[in-house]
Amino acid sequence: MAKIQQKQKELTATINQKMASAKTPAVATAKAIPEATKKGRAVQVWLHDQDRQLIQELRIWLMGQGRKPTESQVIRAALRIAKQGPELLTAQDEVSALDGRRKAL
Repeated sequence: MAKIQQKQKELTATINQKMASAKTPAVATAKAIPEATKKGRAVQVWLHDQDRQLIQELRIWLMGQGRKPTESQVIRAALRIAKQGPELLTAQDEVSALDGRRKAL
């Protein structure tokens, strides 16, 4: 029994010495986010009050989720989830009806 305890003490001492002499591993630091390779450009878009209201409603909803989006970010996010289909055609028809610059086909 004494031999086992002596062996445990020796092993514990050896482990402690190795741990003390071992260098602590370098902590991985987060890499800096690289600057975007493509930058956006300013675009002027005419919006009706209804459009601005929809953007504001989406922005308020996102704020409720803990985000702080700009109007531009809301528009860009909405564009990314937009899908082709009958809903887009219907929405485009509604927008065209309000657009005074073009005549309906």
